[in-house]
Amino acid sequence: MQKTIHFDRTVLRWIAKSASDTHPTTLPEANTLPAGQGYAVAMVRPEDDLSDLDAAIREVMPGARVARVAAPEGGGEDERALRFLNRLLEIAGEPAAAGAEAGRVEPLLSQLLYPRVDFLVVDHAERLPAASLHALRRYHSMPPSILISYDTDLLATLSRDLLLMRNVYFFQSEAGPAY
Repeated sequence: MQKTIHFDRTVLRWIAKSASDTHPTTLPEANTLPAGQGYAVAMVRPEDDLSDLDAAIREVMPGARVARVAAPEGGGEDERALRFLNRLLEIAGEPAAAGAEAGRVEPLLSQLLYPRVDFLVVDHAERLPAASLHALRRYHSMPPSILISYDTDLLATLSRDLLLMRNVYFFQSEAGPAY
């Protein structure tokens, strides 16, 4: 049965970009409470209606530039991580880094994506390996990310690494558990 998922605007405001992200002390008031360093996670079912996400983003940040990407399927973790990072490069308007190691691609992403993207929505986040989740963390100056997961595999990946689990903001859902 299809349920409409309501995306909490407070969670989106917490992770949203602000001028203090790039200029923490040059505003009239110093930014003493930095923006959320993690990402927002929605655990949903494949049949759930996610249309409120666009409305929530527009409400929190009118005119937001939203990039959407699906996490890649198949292959080993290193291969999936590199394919995911290459998809992010493509969103930034750059050619994919053929044969490059993920460690060489990752440092480029924040410089390329942050100025062009206000929210990054990752569909099928349960497919992301830990390396990809680390690359998305805000302390790397990445744009705010909203992870949409259809399976508890994402929770398993997050729970294996304290740095990943530390700043995860979960959307509450009336739809019940996603599994």
